[in-house]
Amino acid sequence: MRRMQDERALPWINSLAARCFDECVTDMAFTRQLRSSEEECVSACTAKFVAVSSMIGERFSDLARS
Repeated sequence: MRRMQDERALPWINSLAARCFDECVTDMAFTRQLRSSEEECVSACTAKFVAVSSMIGERFSDLARS
């Protein structure tokens, strides 16, 4: 069961990482480190993505119980 959960989570995590990276990281040519503004953006992006996913999951759960 744990393996199935991990397999389902992996595409979600990859999508989250790709989306937030594309949105927040503007230039990797000059430095291999994230700038502080990029780090803040990635943190905010991931927090928002997780919060929205959680809200959606709760809503589906509520609908399933009704």
